[in-house]
Amino acid sequence: MYKIPLNLRAKPLHGLSPPGTISGMSEPVVVTVQARGRVNLGQIATFSQYIVHSQADGTIVLEPATVISLTEQKLMIDTALMTSIAESRAHPERLTTRDRSNSPRV
Repeated sequence: MYKIPLNLRAKPLHGLSPPGTISGMSEPVVVTVQARGRVNLGQIATFSQYIVHSQADGTIVLEPATVISLTEQKLMIDTALMTSIAESRAHPERLTTRDRSNSPRV
């Protein structure tokens, strides 16, 4: 294996992570693509689902992801509803309870 002399190695820019590392990660980890195209991330993966982005230069980026239902997505884009929920959370003293004594029993 060829080693790059110390004087030719890239030096990190001030405030940026060293090359090959991610901010918040202590050291880069080498993973090997298996014959079937799989990579074992068991030691480093902290989430169970990721969105994978493949860039033109061959870089693969894993972005942690959460799946939500279409119903939840529709509710989240309803700005009036989200504003109402935010106001209710900001002022819980305004909330009232509902009398459910006459509600049908299931």
